Amino acid sequence: MRENGLKALQTRRFKKTTDSEHGGPVAPNVLDQDFSAEQANEKWGADIS
Repeated sequence: MRENGLKALQTRRFKKTTDSEHGGPVAPNVLDQDFSAEQANEKWGADIS
């Protein structure tokens, strides 16, 4: 390979981007899996993933 000027590709290590060991507070589960609502616009949800 050296005679032909070829080099092997090296794989990069996985870089961890999420710190699940943070010291910040976790939001409370105020819905407690109860997604039913008496009227419109009473309960809202969002996803940031």
